[in-house]
Amino acid sequence: MDEMKLKSSWVRGIVGRIAGKQLGKKLGYDIELIVNEAEALIGDEEATVHLNLDAKMSKAELEKLIKNLV
Repeated sequence: MDEMKLKSSWVRGIVGRIAGKQLGKKLGYDIELIVNEAEALIGDEEATVHLNLDAKMSKAELEKLIKNLV
């Protein structure tokens, strides 16, 4: 089993910016993601990913997101 942890705040920052931009492009939301913790366990048949993140957005973006989820 392989394990990957993102401990560096610099790397977590890059991952958060890339993920936030992709979220904006694909779903149309203007959201800033802050990755606090990221860990992946990769086995022979399956992978498990654990993420702890914060998402910053305007109130209007949050209302739009909730409206689209309901």
